[in-house]
Amino acid sequence: MNFLSLDERYHDADFWTSKIQLELFRLIKNHLESTGLSQNKFAEQLGVSKGYMSQVLNGNFDHRLSKLVGLALAVGKVPMIQYEEIDKVIKLAKGEYEPLRSTYVSQSQSIVFEEHNPDTGVLHNETPGSNIIFKDVA
Repeated sequence: MNFLSLDERYHDADFWTSKIQLELFRLIKNHLESTGLSQNKFAEQLGVSKGYMSQVLNGNFDHRLSKLVGLALAVGKVPMIQYEEIDKVIKLAKGEYEPLRSTYVSQSQSIVFEEHNPDTGVLHNETPGSNIIFKDVA
């Protein structure tokens, strides 16, 4: 049997496709169990053939993205796809983490928000000799 290293697996498109297929399979199985639906009844609700549903549950499928989204929504889930740097994912899988950064805790400061109108306001720092910097504030 040919085994791939972690680095090789994480660079393999088939690995990621299988991972997504297995997660979708798990979600559908859990949905069927929690709702008491049969595979055939669920296929009927989705408007797909029993054969198609069988393929999905046997992992013998390679969906269009729209089908994957539809199946996820049918089991009450929203697919969230995120893209990460592959080297970062491999490091996390190996248990390697970014070092923690030290933080600085300042002394207490007094800040007053004065409303000028409903859309804007002004912040005043009432602590002498201190500066407040807002960074990455939504």
